[in-house]
Amino acid sequence: MQTVILTTAVMLLVSCTPPAPRAAEPTIIVVPFGSDRTPTAIATAVAVAPARMMLGASKAQVDELLADWASRPDRTSTSTTDVYRYTRGVTMIVAFRNDQAIGVYVIDNPGAGVTGIAPALVAELSTLIGAEPDAADVISDEYGIREFGVGDVTSW
Repeated sequence: MQTVILTTAVMLLVSCTPPAPRAAEPTIIVVPFGSDRTPTAIATAVAVAPARMMLGASKAQVDELLADWASRPDRTSTSTTDVYRYTRGVTMIVAFRNDQAIGVYVIDNPGAGVTGIAPALVAELSTLIGAEPDAADVISDEYGIREFGVGDVTSW
């Protein structure tokens, strides 16, 4: 069986400005051919739009965004809120409700030799999360910022 893969990349040759992304737009068409060289089936794959920030993103989008972070379910999950921990230098605890990220809490890892979260890292993580933490949601000591929360971090 031979398979031909066609992509929407041809659209870029027609126009200098790519079309705006649409939800659930088919991006790949796979046409398997039988022994008599006639199409046997057509299947379409719909790609999940990549997230640029965590708040409001689906679990799959956050997993893709944090692909190089270690992750595991958190024991604080409830029947209405799924909570996951993502770790890479710091730990981000992300709460999902109805498959959307509603809040992110960031904690340093002092046991891993981290002596507070540097202001540059707070800025980088805030961009990744999609919002800046309020001053009331930042806990710090003489070593720097120890933890901060963004979004809904109190209802779970």
